[in-house]
Amino acid sequence: MPKFFFEVKNGMIIQDLTGSWCVDEADARAKAIVFAQEVEKVEEGVPAPARHISVRDDKGREVSTVVVRDGARPIRPGEIRKPGH
Repeated sequence: MPKFFFEVKNGMIIQDLTGSWCVDEADARAKAIVFAQEVEKVEEGVPAPARHISVRDDKGREVSTVVVRDGARPIRPGEIRKPGH
C-alpha cells in the first residue's frame, strides 16, 4: 500500500511529515475530502484565507488537490481539482 501526504496550503504550507497509507490515489482523495470537511467545520463562519489540501505521493508528486476555501468564502468540501486546474 502506498503512502500519501496531505498538506494544507494557504500561503504557507502545513506539512504532513508522517503521511497515511492509502489503497490508491482515489482512496487518498477520499481521505483528503474528509480532512477538508473537518477543516471547514473548525472554521465555520470565520473568515479565512483561501486554502486547499494538496495530496502528494511518496515521491513528492502532487496527485490531487481538494479545495477547502476560496478566499473568505467557504467552498463545499469535496470539490476536487486536479493539479494545474
